[in-house]
Amino acid sequence: MPCSRVSAAPAGTATWRSAYVVPLGLVVIVYATTFHRLTLTERGAKVLKAISGVLLTFFGILFLSAAVAARA
Repeated sequence: MPCSRVSAAPAGTATWRSAYVVPLGLVVIVYATTFHRLTLTERGAKVLKAISGVLLTFFGILFLSAAVAARA
């Protein structure tokens, strides 16, 4: 017999939202508001690449630690 109840969001949903959706939303807002004023230089591209690398590393560590904590 099918269940008609609506289940609650998975436990990691809040973590996923705070780790991915919020920062990406901020990036989109900043990009949209400053796009017409800024020209991307080589130095600016390197800075953006460094920021994305730091964020990727941070998120990787965050989710690996969450996975380890979930096992304990």
